[in-house]
Amino acid sequence: MTPPPVDAVLLDVGGTLWPNEWPRSEHDADEQSARLVAIAADTCGMGAVRLLAARLEEVPDPADGGPQLADRTVAGIVEALGLGAVFPDPPAVRRAVCLPAAGHLDPLPGAAGLLRAARDGGVRAVLVSNTRWRDAAAYLADFEGLGLGDCLSGAVTSVDVGHRKPHAAVFAAALGLAGCPPDRCVMVGDSEACDVEPARRLGMRTVRVAVEQPAPVTSAADVVTGSLGDVARLIRGWDVQPPPG
Repeated sequence: MTPPPVDAVLLDVGGTLWPNEWPRSEHDADEQSARLVAIAADTCGMGAVRLLAARLEEVPDPADGGPQLADRTVAGIVEALGLGAVFPDPPAVRRAVCLPAAGHLDPLPGAAGLLRAARDGGVRAVLVSNTRWRDAAAYLADFEGLGLGDCLSGAVTSVDVGHRKPHAAVFAAALGLAGCPPDRCVMVGDSEACDVEPARRLGMRTVRVAVEQPAPVTSAADVVTGSLGDVARLIRGWDVQPPPG
């Protein structure tokens, strides 16, 4: 049976489009502190601001599949440091510590070509990512700064949804932005548990990428590849078959 045409592609970010680990620099803390000072509602000592930035950086990622209450977490840290009057807006605080991608990291090889292939092929591209503090607006600004903003139709993060992949709410939100049923959508990501398996359960075609890590011994994905260029070629031809059932 000929698979239906593909209208949209859902794309993981960390480990798929850019490095899974943010390449920390000795200057990052200074930049985060300066960004926090810029949004402060009142004067505050630089020592307190640096401590806030450090505490936020130390927060571990919530468990995959579970709830994520990022703004509540930020508010708790701000209040514990006695800075509630200085930083009354938790979303502004978490956005301030999200340094822009441009100038701090490079997309993985082939990522720009993949996004441009989707755009040029009339395929809507939606980012779908588990993050600590980044929301959809921050991601869209990141890719705009990387010169790829016109390739995206939207973004969904665990911060926006309040749950982390593979929770179904994340994929429901992404499919809503994609504007198509699951069988006309492809999920591209580097995680079997967070990307491939939940997408297959919904009836999407799936591509497991292994750019930063070795290819898995086994995968339920329709295609496994270590090259984002391969994914770009799939977008042009889409000879990948839909999942059975």
